Amino acid sequence: MPRFFPVVLMLILVSSAYAEQMDENQKLRHINHLKRITKKIYSESDVKFNSRPNAFLMEMVRGLNPGKALDVGMGQGRNSLFLAQQGWDVTGFDISETGISQALEQAEKLKVRIDARVQHSSDFDFGTERWDLVVLCYLDFRHLLERVRQSLKPGGVVILEYYHRDTRKMRYLPEKRTYASNELLQIFSDFRILHYEDVMAKPDWNFDGEEKQRLVRLMAQKNGDESEVNCTIQGKVYPLGEVICPNGMVLRCGKTGWDNMGACSSKDDRLRIEEHKE
Repeated sequence: MPRFFPVVLMLILVSSAYAEQMDENQKLRHINHLKRITKKIYSESDVKFNSRPNAFLMEMVRGLNPGKALDVGMGQGRNSLFLAQQGWDVTGFDISETGISQALEQAEKLKVRIDARVQHSSDFDFGTERWDLVVLCYLDFRHLLERVRQSLKPGGVVILEYYHRDTRKMRYLPEKRTYASNELLQIFSDFRILHYEDVMAKPDWNFDGEEKQRLVRLMAQKNGDESEVNCTIQGKVYPLGEVICPNGMVLRCGKTGWDNMGACSSKDDRLRIEEHKE
């Protein structure tokens, strides 16, 4: 395998953020250059990327109800195709025409549908409260963070895997394109953290049988719509604001759960309940 491929790979992994800082002419030249590079890499018979879906993604989506998923920087579509096979309505984009073409070919063979687009992240419309799942595998996403937040539906999840900063001791990576210990927890502090890993594992983007490297993995959920908050007691569901009086205690369903509103008795149950309702 040509020695320049690992360096080229780093260019691909970090290029999206750099391109967003360029003017239109610079960005166009940069994107065209990357398209030529990815065409060569994806077309080389001796260059083998991991064609299997990301193992962390496969584990994390198990049990989720399929909905609308976005695969950012989808490459040859390994994750998009997997999600489509699981019943997800998948949209993905990448700057590589070759990668997108290969993804669509494979989708036809597998008899699944994916909406795969040749686009740069700066041109793609992420939308607002549009996705139930956003996949960010081996992608520098800092410049996309606000768009990802806005594009997720309340209760939607983001799943990502990337390099820990210590990986720089084993291979070249720009420091600003890696993540320090617990940095992802801080970046997604306004999300509910469902799963976080800091592990030594073999990376998906792998050349010449590279040894295990330090990776960070995250699954985080956007906070839900407060208007949909409800509470339960003994299996019965009560909407936000509902007041009940079990066991001599007035309980009101609040945004964070049941609130104690004081004591009640069989005489004034109805009065106390009406009094505390909004």
